Amino acid sequence: MLGRIFLCFLIGAACVPGQDATPTQVPKTGEIKTSGTDGQPYVWIPPGKVMIGCSVGDNRCDPDESPSHEVEITSGFWLGQTPTTVGAWRRYRNAQHKEALPDKDNFGRLFNEGLGDDSHPAVAMTWTEAQEFCVWAGGRLPTEAEWEYAARATNRSQRYGYIDSIAWYADNSGTKPLESLKLWQADQRSYPQKLFDNGNGTHPVGQKSPNLWNLYDMLGNVWQWTQDGYSSFYYQDSPAKDPQGPETAAKKVVRGGAWYSIPTLTRVSARNSYIVESRNVFIGVRCVVK
Repeated sequence: MLGRIFLCFLIGAACVPGQDATPTQVPKTGEIKTSGTDGQPYVWIPPGKVMIGCSVGDNRCDPDESPSHEVEITSGFWLGQTPTTVGAWRRYRNAQHKEALPDKDNFGRLFNEGLGDDSHPAVAMTWTEAQEFCVWAGGRLPTEAEWEYAARATNRSQRYGYIDSIAWYADNSGTKPLESLKLWQADQRSYPQKLFDNGNGTHPVGQKSPNLWNLYDMLGNVWQWTQDGYSSFYYQDSPAKDPQGPETAAKKVVRGGAWYSIPTLTRVSARNSYIVESRNVFIGVRCVVK
């Protein structure tokens, strides 16, 4: 006991009788650990402050991205280094005796286990299924503020790098380059067919450049479910610390853009929302764990 107290005195740590005097070591920003449950890597995101909403110099912002405002994330957290993969989801469904996610869309395009490649992001889970996966993995869905804080990684720009180097989106996720914004503006009805004809779809996670905190695919590849409900006016009166979204909302927020998205939606401040029962082949999930 006296030896432990003397050691605490030397290193300036608080001592409690009967407990080990060794202080708890805080993970370093960007440090990676692998989960024994889902087998995926998770990155340590430190507490801090961030300007949420429309980025400096970004003229593509929608009204629901304003006003830009400072938010404090008071606790650090472990966030998936990539979106949840097909392999991790299979591990989950086998452990929990769940049915497989859909393996194709209405065009016959293959996804999930239909691809035969565990490194692709899992898609087409509902918000409830995404939440249940994260709980099984030992955590929860990230809040919308946590997601944007982690995506920015101290970067104030609309993206954390050149779009083609960091994201799979409609222009580059198919067999040939497209000008998706022109396609969308010309004929929204034919847009899905043109993407299918061009072979657009998901790509294995982690192929593009990461952000400063070593996170991959925060933009592009798949939209990612968050914990928060959606309100187009939420930023007008958002709490300054650890915002959790509106108390009641018909839809849940997704962030990040996807293989299906035009460039305008592939920005760190871009917000989108879907009802909890939605099952879309361009929406995936990334968890926070303990």
